Amino acid sequence: SEHLRTGYEKELNDHWNKLEQAHLGLGEALKAEDDEQINLQVTEAGKVIDAMVKGAFKTIKPQLVEKKRPDAKSKPQAKKGAGSKAVQKKAK
Repeated sequence: SEHLRTGYEKELNDHWNKLEQAHLGLGEALKAEDDEQINLQVTEAGKVIDAMVKGAFKTIKPQLVEKKRPDAKSKPQAKKGAGSKAVQKKAK
């Protein structure tokens, strides 16, 4: 699955490049002591980080999990609230 690996490596590199740009922009704003620009750069950096996290969990992580466990699709999904039974057992 070399194609998948190339895809998520490219995605991670794209996120990394955007983070570097945000870091540089924030550094320049801090040096200039421009509060408005600092606020803007922090907001933009937050958007970049959110996009990276969403991309990692929606695209990259599932590919890595599937690579490690090829039978992952065949396993049934846990039902909502299944964790509550474990909590009840611990409480007793």
